[in-house]
Amino acid sequence: MTLARRVGRPDRLDLGFCLAGVVGIALILLNTSAVATGLLIFVIAVAVPGYAATMASPIVDPLARIAVIAAAGLAVQAIVAVALVWAHAWHPRPVAIVVLALSCVAVLVPRPSFGAQAVEPA
Repeated sequence: MTLARRVGRPDRLDLGFCLAGVVGIALILLNTSAVATGLLIFVIAVAVPGYAATMASPIVDPLARIAVIAAAGLAVQAIVAVALVWAHAWHPRPVAIVVLALSCVAVLVPRPSFGAQAVEPA
């Protein structure tokens, strides 16, 4: 994953994470109580914001990238949870929907190049 690939329009990985976010929003809105659905929502709620937060990361190693995405996603969820507790407004479902929607938007919005030149694949 080079910086040149991350600049510009979304690629398949970006669209996959955005689709996962939409599926997560739909599952939250369905309000099911199955254990497997809860685990899937948890994985999506950690992975999508984590990916959105680390898109510009220069990490190339796949296992390290997965670990950084998971850590960033857990950090985003922890910050949101602390903000909810601090504000005395514990509404996790609507906030999870907002976080997933904002993460999908962040994934799809074109990123600035920060001085790097966008390179078209040969």
